[in-house]
Amino acid sequence: MPGLLRYAVVSWILWGLDQLIQYYNAFFRYQTQITELKSIVLGDGSSEDNRVTRLTVTFHSTDSLLHSFYYQAGQYCFLRIPELSMKENHPFSISSSPFFLKDAAVDLTGSGSPTQISFHIKDMGTGTFTNKLNRLAQTCRRPVKVYVDGPFGALSIHLCLYPILVLIAGGIGATPCLSLLGDVVQYKRKGSSKGKDHHHTLHSFHPEVQITFLWTSREAALFEEFSSLLQAVSDSCGPKAVRLYTSDKSSKNEQIIRGRPDLKAVFEEAVISLTTMASPNKNIGVIACGPEPLLDSISTTVSANKTYSRQIHVHKEVFAF
Repeated sequence: MPGLLRYAVVSWILWGLDQLIQYYNAFFRYQTQITELKSIVLGDGSSEDNRVTRLTVTFHSTDSLLHSFYYQAGQYCFLRIPELSMKENHPFSISSSPFFLKDAAVDLTGSGSPTQISFHIKDMGTGTFTNKLNRLAQTCRRPVKVYVDGPFGALSIHLCLYPILVLIAGGIGATPCLSLLGDVVQYKRKGSSKGKDHHHTLHSFHPEVQITFLWTSREAALFEEFSSLLQAVSDSCGPKAVRLYTSDKSSKNEQIIRGRPDLKAVFEEAVISLTTMASPNKNIGVIACGPEPLLDSISTTVSANKTYSRQIHVHKEVFAF
């Protein structure tokens, strides 16, 4: 019993230290303001789960946050918003890319121009933190204080090993993929995977990398929120690089495909493309972000085909909090 008590005491001490570090980071190091808080209505807006909150944090090179904030695409942060709760600290994926920010200037010179990071947060229903945040976004027209702790995490895949990358996402779970696509655009434009500045670093890609991005959403309006990024990916990687799927019958966009993607056909197409490439590395990397049924479908499709199951490496990016 004394031995068990000793282990319990050590565990409590470590937990307490972790909590103290989080509170220190949140209240003393990473204080800034939300400069844009917007509620995005998907579809007819008849249900609260058809709403997404766009939260943008802007800070200058003189802010304490900027001097220590260094992130990669695919990472996440804990956000604490005192106006909603002093105690609640919630993790959200960064949806913006360090190298592709809509209507934002990234400060690479230290001159004091603003740098932004954005989060797209789904309203999970009445009584939740995300619902309170969305309601605040509908009424608030002033800067709101926020405490940012992070960034944390990293993609569980070495992107440089794969000449072909297939990114598959469902709904708002696409945010890590969308952030990564900004890196892809930067790589294609600059022709180098070594981009870096004081606060951001570009992921390393295979020299011949080909990208296919499949995104499914019940509401086609979600695609419009990221239209400038998706267009940049199409311009940089080819018209077939971005494939959007929806069950939303109200959409008039002819470029959006009705229904679900044929994963088997997509993987077979990737394997054929791989055979035409000079790279000695004959593997395909798949990054999957989204709901569990989608992730399970991807794994099942790959494992069921003995022809290419060993060539395709599936990496699931799941943030279970």
